[in-house]
Amino acid sequence: MDSIREGDEVTSKFLHKACDVVEFKLCRTVADIDKAKPFKPDYAVNVLGEDKNELIFGYSDLKIELFFTASKLNQYYRKTYTEAIPKTLDGIEPDNVEEAFIKQEILQQENGAQSIEHFADLIRQDKKFKPFGRKLHELNVVYNTLQDSSTRHYEIYFCNTQCPGFREWYQRLETFVLWYVDGGIYIDLDDEQWEFFICYERFKDEESGEPRWAPAGFSTVFKYITFQKNKITSRLYRPRISQMLVLPPFQRQGIGAELLRQIRRFYTRNDVWELTAEDPNEDFQRTRDFVDVEFLMEQEEFRGPKVKYYTKHRSAFVQAARQLGKMCEGQSRRCFEILLLNLIPRSNEGLITSYRLMIKARLNSAFKKKVQIKRAAILPDSKVPMDHSPVISDDERKQKLQTDFEAIFAMYDLVLERLNRCRMPKVKLAA
Repeated sequence: MDSIREGDEVTSKFLHKACDVVEFKLCRTVADIDKAKPFKPDYAVNVLGEDKNELIFGYSDLKIELFFTASKLNQYYRKTYTEAIPKTLDGIEPDNVEEAFIKQEILQQENGAQSIEHFADLIRQDKKFKPFGRKLHELNVVYNTLQDSSTRHYEIYFCNTQCPGFREWYQRLETFVLWYVDGGIYIDLDDEQWEFFICYERFKDEESGEPRWAPAGFSTVFKYITFQKNKITSRLYRPRISQMLVLPPFQRQGIGAELLRQIRRFYTRNDVWELTAEDPNEDFQRTRDFVDVEFLMEQEEFRGPKVKYYTKHRSAFVQAARQLGKMCEGQSRRCFEILLLNLIPRSNEGLITSYRLMIKARLNSAFKKKVQIKRAAILPDSKVPMDHSPVISDDERKQKLQTDFEAIFAMYDLVLERLNRCRMPKVKLAA
């Protein structure tokens, strides 16, 4: 591929961005094979490998379609193109897409449909599907489009791998992680400490009118164990949210926020110390901030005169947030900063300046800890892993603090904007 020059006619004809040519369809009826709206992946590096740079080479007018039955997620795969590059041209062969998909368990070799007719039969069998696990919550969401508005009904279930049939079904759902989570990987389903929260849309079958269910989003949580001093029971759980994904056809309906609400509610119990999240990306963190601040604003502990008390006693705020909502220290501090910002008039430059200095002090403290680790790593017999990245200059540090502050301030503003917007009733909780 290196011998084919960039901008060459051959390159432009036979080289494609994977995220442009791969598409998915979730089919509830046979008619959906043609009429269902397709959606494309966000990432392909997890499937194709870093060396491919998310590119597929060797086919002109390439189109790769992955059809799924909406409930059981049985699959039909179809690849079409007008021409494959001759194998003798510069000694290069077309990419073996199927081999890469099989290696990453994207293709269902055993349960996949062998023809479009076979897939149509699998769609009809989807009517037998029932949600796995125990129902925790349900809600109605008013879904507005340019054409019309409708009400969608969702149900959230808790499940684990001991539930009969769940493991095999989840392995099909999990393939979307590789396409939509940056750096996404599969989890070890043999570890019984994994717990699952699945959001299904409940809808009526077009022919019989009977209820049916289709997955809309999910989250995985690993139950770590921690030991706390001065506790009646020192052995406590410290659940960590590992993955969360709402499938593209169901995004922007508040499903991610509702999953987080139910996860916190599920783990707010005496045998849980705190709830954490593994390497959250910006979208997840923003949703988490929104849900946690919303929760705190609903608590009697943080209403009225008590709010002013907590704005001056951050450690007390962090302790109360952990007790009430099982929030870890880092997340509690973020909530503190968001609630404090909500109380500051933007026209008051003095308070805004004090707020900026407070955030920068926290960021600088984290930076100093990192520097200490770097210095400890170069000492003889140090057990701290070596960190060879250079320590930045004082000017660079100040610039980075300002950049980080501006990013945090902008994110907090988005959270407060959403909180203010959601004060108007848009989501009606079911009884």
